[in-house]
Amino acid sequence: MIGSLYAGISGLNANSSAMSVIGDNIANVNTTAFKSNSSSFASVLSESLTGSSGSTIGRGVQFGGVSESWSQGALESTGSGTDLAINGKGLFMVKDAAGLTYYTRAGAYNFDADGDLVNSDGLIVQGYAVGTVNTDGTFTLGSIGDISVTGTISPPKISSEITTTLNLDAGATFTDATLLVDCAAANSDVTYTAVNGGITGNDITVEYAATVDLAEPGGYTDDQVLSVGVVGNAITVNLATDADGNITSTSAEIAAIIAATPAAAALVTAAAEGTGAGLANVEALDNLDGGGVVADVYSTTMTVYDSLGNDIPLTITFTRTTTGSGGLWAAGVSIPSTLGSAAINLTALRFDSNGDLATIGGGTVNPTITLTLTNGATASQAISWDLFDSNVTNDTVTGYASPSVTSFLSQDGYATGTLQGVSIDERGVVTGMYTNGELPPLFQLALADFPNYQGLDAIGNNLYAESRASGQVVTGIPGNGKLGLVSPNSLEMSNVDLATEFVKMITTQRAFQASSRVITTSDEILQELINLKR
Repeated sequence: MIGSLYAGISGLNANSSAMSVIGDNIANVNTTAFKSNSSSFASVLSESLTGSSGSTIGRGVQFGGVSESWSQGALESTGSGTDLAINGKGLFMVKDAAGLTYYTRAGAYNFDADGDLVNSDGLIVQGYAVGTVNTDGTFTLGSIGDISVTGTISPPKISSEITTTLNLDAGATFTDATLLVDCAAANSDVTYTAVNGGITGNDITVEYAATVDLAEPGGYTDDQVLSVGVVGNAITVNLATDADGNITSTSAEIAAIIAATPAAAALVTAAAEGTGAGLANVEALDNLDGGGVVADVYSTTMTVYDSLGNDIPLTITFTRTTTGSGGLWAAGVSIPSTLGSAAINLTALRFDSNGDLATIGGGTVNPTITLTLTNGATASQAISWDLFDSNVTNDTVTGYASPSVTSFLSQDGYATGTLQGVSIDERGVVTGMYTNGELPPLFQLALADFPNYQGLDAIGNNLYAESRASGQVVTGIPGNGKLGLVSPNSLEMSNVDLATEFVKMITTQRAFQASSRVITTSDEILQELINLKR
């Protein structure tokens, strides 16, 4: 009978401990990333009166221990970019001032005055430092260490390539090349005008010729017929003479024969002065002049950067030199004279009949702009102008019949930048946001995994420590292997289910009450035994 008293006491003790576990769960229902605990019970070693298993009498219950539930808690959205939650397996790694590493699911972090990413207790979050960043955005990782952005500066990058998206108006107007052949007699002048406008008309020449014969009274070979000869762009008017060697061609006759000669008419038109009755005379070869494009100049300015990160205004000026299919635009570059000078190895841009860039200076190789600087930066700076890809135009510069306009300018350099913000993505990549617009990766969060999460030592403040029971830690990056991804701007909530805890509370209360009844009933029976002696 005394044994039943102790059995009842063991029930009180065990259920009292279970109630403490329930109370702890309920108390931490709002604790970030808290993992609920469950109580387990075990029977006390039994005794046998006869030595056979059929007569075994139990001696009560003992509190078997506490096991944590490592199920995922719900995620709560927050307004802080440094609030992090792990969606899946893994724990964050944090280190204290003594260099000891702890593990946690609680991701309420912020940057302290020293630029370290810390939790509320000042423990520094651990991550992999980013090494080399490749052009495709991938990067290498170094060893695990403190995530700290103290004094990080984005160094300048010298501009080495520019891209321009612009159109140069194909509808530019031009002037015609002309030539006035001024003869001595009245009404003998003829004005020649190039059929095709632009600078090509300036290559046309006109000459009035007659064969000299001093034996003739007029001084020229007699009885010659008016004719026109054309060789390339050279027009020769062979003047007519009479029997005495006198010139008899009038300006009207010359204009008429020019129009009647196809080769000459393809080059020029001829207009006689006044009545056209004046006699012409021999005139030396002369060029038509004045052909060209009506002043059509377009310029665009962009900012490039030198080796020190200084911004340099680079102006590209386009000047129309001829029109139509194969139209040319000369290109020049300049920078403020206080910074130095600029030059480009490009004579002109030529467009085809579709308005596509055909050649630059006769070729299809990207031109180079060379800056000669006097501001203390690297003295000679070469910048490639991206116009062709594999000798084919990339359509960034066109020559359509619409107003000249620039729609996009870009270059690959930037100035020195200071850190003004940090963001963290689902892969745990800590990206710096700098004043120069650069967004380089700085760190990647390190997550820890264990063979047995139940074996971790809970040391308070949502922290755990590695133990022999947990197994050796395995570190990695979010999303790698079994490790989960990171949810930025989120915190993992407690996985405590209040409904479940209330049910456990009721059953534990009833078990406690029943154990107390065992004690009171055993006491009453013992009292009856004692009363038999009376």
